[in-house]
Amino acid sequence: MPSSLDSFWNPPWVRAARHLIFARYGFALGCTLAAIFAWNGIATPLSDFTPYQVLLPFVALAAWFGGTGPGLLCTIFCAMWALAHSDGELISLPHEIEFALFFPVGAFIAALCGSLGRARALADETAHHLAQSQKRYQSIVETASEGIWTIDKDLNTTFANARMAELLGTTPDAMLGRPLTDWMFFEDREILAKNLADGKLAVSHQAELRYRRANGEEIWFLVSATPLPTKNEEFEGTLALHTDISARRAQDAALRASYQRFETATRAVNGYIYEVNAKKGEIYRSTGFRDVLGYDPATLSGDIRWWLNQIHPDDRAAFNAKAEEIQNQVSHGDTVQFTNEYRVLHADGTYRTLLDRGLVERGDGGAFHGLIGSVSDVTLQREMETALRQSEANFRLLADSMPQIVWAGRPSGVPDYLNRRWYEYSGQSAGEVGFHNWKAMVHPDDLMSSLEKWEHCVATGETFRTEQRLRDKAGKYRWFLCRAAPAFDPESGAILRWFGTATDIDDQKRAADTQSFLAEIGVLLGNSLDLQVTLEQVTRLAVPHLGDWCFVALKNALDHPEMVAAAHLEPEKIAAFWKRHRKYGFDPQASKGFPYVIRTGQSELIEAVDDAMWREALPGQSDYQSEVGQGGHRSTLVVPLEVRGHILGAIGFSYAESGRNFSRDDLPLAQEIARRAAIAIENARLYQRLQDADARKDEFLAMLAHELRNPLAAISGASTLLDMMLDGNSKIETATPRAILTRQTAQLARLVDDLMDVSRITRGKIELRLQNVDFGAILRSALDGVRPLILARRHDLRIEVPPQPIMVEADPTRLGQIVSNLATNAAKYTDSGGKITVSLETSDSEAIFRVKDNGTGLKSEMLSGIWDLFVQSDRTLDRAQGGLGIGLTLVKSLTEMHGGRVEAHSEGVGLGCEFVVALPLIRSATEAAPDAKIETLKIAEREETLGDAARNFTDNRGATKNEARETQATKNHRSEISSPTSGATKNQVLVVDDNRDAASMLCAWLESQGYDVQVANDGAHGLALACGWQPDVALLDVGMPGMDGYAVARQLRALPEGAAMRLIAITGYGQPGDKNQALQAGFDFHLTKPVEFQQLKQVLES
Repeated sequence: MPSSLDSFWNPPWVRAARHLIFARYGFALGCTLAAIFAWNGIATPLSDFTPYQVLLPFVALAAWFGGTGPGLLCTIFCAMWALAHSDGELISLPHEIEFALFFPVGAFIAALCGSLGRARALADETAHHLAQSQKRYQSIVETASEGIWTIDKDLNTTFANARMAELLGTTPDAMLGRPLTDWMFFEDREILAKNLADGKLAVSHQAELRYRRANGEEIWFLVSATPLPTKNEEFEGTLALHTDISARRAQDAALRASYQRFETATRAVNGYIYEVNAKKGEIYRSTGFRDVLGYDPATLSGDIRWWLNQIHPDDRAAFNAKAEEIQNQVSHGDTVQFTNEYRVLHADGTYRTLLDRGLVERGDGGAFHGLIGSVSDVTLQREMETALRQSEANFRLLADSMPQIVWAGRPSGVPDYLNRRWYEYSGQSAGEVGFHNWKAMVHPDDLMSSLEKWEHCVATGETFRTEQRLRDKAGKYRWFLCRAAPAFDPESGAILRWFGTATDIDDQKRAADTQSFLAEIGVLLGNSLDLQVTLEQVTRLAVPHLGDWCFVALKNALDHPEMVAAAHLEPEKIAAFWKRHRKYGFDPQASKGFPYVIRTGQSELIEAVDDAMWREALPGQSDYQSEVGQGGHRSTLVVPLEVRGHILGAIGFSYAESGRNFSRDDLPLAQEIARRAAIAIENARLYQRLQDADARKDEFLAMLAHELRNPLAAISGASTLLDMMLDGNSKIETATPRAILTRQTAQLARLVDDLMDVSRITRGKIELRLQNVDFGAILRSALDGVRPLILARRHDLRIEVPPQPIMVEADPTRLGQIVSNLATNAAKYTDSGGKITVSLETSDSEAIFRVKDNGTGLKSEMLSGIWDLFVQSDRTLDRAQGGLGIGLTLVKSLTEMHGGRVEAHSEGVGLGCEFVVALPLIRSATEAAPDAKIETLKIAEREETLGDAARNFTDNRGATKNEARETQATKNHRSEISSPTSGATKNQVLVVDDNRDAASMLCAWLESQGYDVQVANDGAHGLALACGWQPDVALLDVGMPGMDGYAVARQLRALPEGAAMRLIAITGYGQPGDKNQALQAGFDFHLTKPVEFQQLKQVLES
């Protein structure tokens, strides 16, 4: 602080003016003027004053105020003025000496005052700066954010600013005089004592110290201490600057803990932390570096080239490219975060794969500072990933090589992987996965049930299993067994993945369905042996399993297809089909459809039917084509019905309104159905044949009984008459019964011979005595035996035989049997007065024998069956044809035994028949007379022969001409027969029987009993006699030519005259059904031949 005197002599305005140059020099000029005035006012009057005495004070005043320059200026001006105003007067020598000294003394005074002024100004300035500094220091100390604490050498507080007191939770005044240890923890005092002993407090130092606040809490400070020395440089005390670092310490602790955790974590994951300081060229690596690569980071330099040399050669180019990319980004000022992966050489010589993640550090202004990052050893992970990829590749290879569809999906069940089989099957693009793709492939009928089941399994984690149809890329559906199972987290139990497969079970499914379907067919077909029922069941079962339509066509006798069954779910469509088919039928030569399949035996599959196919299959049937087209047949499949290489017909299937199409996959099932259907049809036919054979057997037995009873009746009657003649009760000539016995016994022998021949043939026991014979001679001889029958039937027989021998190797007896059987068959099945032609001719290698008639003819279906045993073309009760129905069987068997063949031809019923026998020809015999004429023999209708034959000759069962005379002789003795017995109630008896011997014997016996008897040998004649004669009793044979006994009985009952007539059936048919039929026809009694006369007598007398 300036003193009061200094303030007086050096007030502020003076100090301020001194800093102005014009003020200092102006003051010097003023001092000069004042000195001149003083000189003039003092020195002149007072001559005693010298210039030194008058002028020097003003020079000193100018120098005091202005300094040396202004003082010198004042000195010079005063001296000049003094010289200029001396008027040339010399002053005394002493005065001259003083004047001479004035100038140097003034200059000295000016210089001295200037120096003193400068010293004073400097002192003022220094004092001012010191005051300002003190003010600034006090301001800094009081406003500093750090605490300032000074202590003496005894550690007592000499000063503490407010911030220091605030940090310690007290006041500065409370701190003054208190020792430092009052604010230290006990354990820290030892550290302070050690520092005092080491003399650290006497030197500047910095440390982090912990103090105790007034409330007992700890607080950390960064203490920067400076000793306060005395003038003699001795330690007087310490000034300490305290910065609160408690928060930083906490952050550092947290950072250290975090760093430790990160270090531990990086070491746990086999990694380390690094930092690259670009300015210092240093690289810091954490201790994990040793664990990862086996090197001690402390021994490594920061040379980046060492690191580059450790990188695998194959990875260096990529590493350098990444580094260059980072540099480019840094140069553009981008924020750079990077990830890089490369292999580095381990200390043990192996390579480790490192995953490097880093961040570019920038300094102030965004300048590149360095890199910081972390490195993880991912060698094991990459090896596992490689193994996983290999495993995945193996899995995909395995999955792609599997025939099943394999898929995997997320926990939600949405697929995210599908194997190659899926894309091959579905036709979808590779990599196109998703739940919607699967839904689009499922058959609409299976979708909802599959979705419900799948959603349930996804929600519950249950295994999924279902069978559903999936559409392939061609739009066709196939059955798949779909299964899926979840993979669970072993800890949480949550679903991690779904793995599933879809196995094509279409073949198994269809096979199972087919087997079930075929089993059903087998059961139904096995339960029926009726042909028509079998056909209907076959077609009905096939719809709709194998088509909207099913048809069956069988071959007829001409090997042409004949539609026999059709099925559809709608009956009206079936009716419309039959209407169309009856209108058009089949074209046997059609190139498609049933005619083609039956003709070739080849299956026909038409996957898509078009109009051109209809025109080809149905030429000229445009309206039918239109109707069929409207029916919507879009795909057809026709398969032959074949059994043991024989084509029975064909079965056809058609898709129409369902919109489906057949494929070759449907062919095996259709063929299997056809095979089973063919077997069923064949079985039905065989069963029908068996039934027919059984019926024929029954009929044969009935015929056999009838055929046997007819001769037996005659024999029985003749035997009875002989007994009566021996007893003398009859006048009949003995020759008549004997002749009847002879004829009927011969007839029985022929019947037995035929039966034996058939038996031997069927058992393969017959033997042929082959020799070279003339076929023509055998033919003539055989026809001689048939002539009586032909004459009796009044047939016109024409024989066309070459005169030269036609030699064949044959058994003469059996060859004659063939000829006679065919000629007899023609005679029997040709109405009276018919024409029969027998011819013999030769071909290149065969002798051909033909028998042709214009008789009853044959139905087409009978042409193949007439050769069977016991078959006749028209089995009726009239027995006009006679025989057992085994003649043609013998012909066929004997012909084939001779190495020949036999055929039957007929244009139909009523159009006659032609039978052809061809036998191997002996060539040498045919070459003798190739131009010989054919001998023609015609049996003329001579009146005498014809009349006798017509009246007296029947078939091989009838009486001869002489026998007729014997019958007439018998009638001549009627007058000698006694009258009827007293018990007889009926006197007139009509006998109607086509067996003349039987009728003759019965007539003789009745007449012997006193009855009036009339005889008729056919039904029409008998009916006429009954109406005209009106007998009391009529004995009627049932099986007669033309009108049989049943017809006669019914007509008699319908007439008034026949209502009361007793009708008795006498027949060879003795089955219970025959008796019932007789009663229904109107007979009163039924007697079976041979009739016992005593039994007949009882009936007549009843």
